[in-house]
Amino acid sequence: MDDHEMIIEPTPVHSRSPWRRALRVAGLAAPAVLLVAAVGAGLAGPKPTPPADAPSLALASPSDTTGTSAASALPFVAPTLGPISAQVAFPTQFHSIPVLRPSEVVTSRVAGATSDVVVVAGYLGIDWIDLTCKDVTLGATGPWCERRGIILDAPIVSPGNSGPGGRPPHLHLTFPIGVRVPDAVAATAGATPGTTVPAVVIGRFAAGSSCADNLQACDQGFVVDRVAWAAGVDYPLTPLVDPRLSASRRANPFPAADRLGAIPLEGVLAWPDTIASLDPEAGAAAAKVPRSEPIWFLRVIIGIGTGVGTSTGAAAGVWPMELIPRTAWVLLDEPRMQVIASGPAGTGSGAGTAEVRAPGG
Repeated sequence: MDDHEMIIEPTPVHSRSPWRRALRVAGLAAPAVLLVAAVGAGLAGPKPTPPADAPSLALASPSDTTGTSAASALPFVAPTLGPISAQVAFPTQFHSIPVLRPSEVVTSRVAGATSDVVVVAGYLGIDWIDLTCKDVTLGATGPWCERRGIILDAPIVSPGNSGPGGRPPHLHLTFPIGVRVPDAVAATAGATPGTTVPAVVIGRFAAGSSCADNLQACDQGFVVDRVAWAAGVDYPLTPLVDPRLSASRRANPFPAADRLGAIPLEGVLAWPDTIASLDPEAGAAAAKVPRSEPIWFLRVIIGIGTGVGTSTGAAAGVWPMELIPRTAWVLLDEPRMQVIASGPAGTGSGAGTAEVRAPGG
């Protein structure tokens, strides 16, 4: 079967060795995680059914193998269990990027030293959904709706009394359109305020953003590109396909990122006019390419370590050579998987920042 006839399936982000499975079992057995699982199971309930005339804007859940895609292994480094981490053993590293707690990220922002790619571990919950998406398949917590949330250093002891004064150190964050979340995280949107799930998210602050003039805002503005771990379980990297397109047999988009020396965070197959809802600059680039075919949008990390950096992508003229982790995007034509445009993520309106080329050029 060639690349264009691949049935794409979800793949976990790291290996299934007995040692890692043991760690995963230990995490799941922890009382705090069992409580989260029980709450999530009780609250998830059936998916909402849209009215007959409502647009269908979602596919199967990420656990379904139909229309999903395999990804290369994206290893976490798990911690050694000890007294402090006995309840929830968060991963400590994603590739060469350290996993930070929200308080560490805020401290870094105050010092003006936040990295372009930030991996955060904490207790995650959704506290705002777009009610205009309430009739969309999978509901307002689905990947075709914007959602907002919070990730905290520690769980809130009394979820019913979770006002700003009673919160541990935290970050306010946004899940943009195109980013999937696990069912356990989605369930927090309908739970008692302050309900959270232990999770690891990968994301960024807008390029050039600073809280130097307003230190109270240093916990604001984090954009999530991927939820990679939740409630002790790896969350698979699964692409999203525009419901106006058939999702049964599609080429796998993630090996294209691998070939460019990048680590994929998100993949969406959509018509060109939908790309702007995922990323304004990528949408502007898509509008310059006259085509009636769908386009793959990938958000990726570039510049990570030996062998997983951007030397290949730089040689291909896709991105400049980078020595530190950065977030970028690339548009691929479908089904040939050739680069048609690329650019850095989150640089503002910057209409001239994207490089657009003919397929194969």
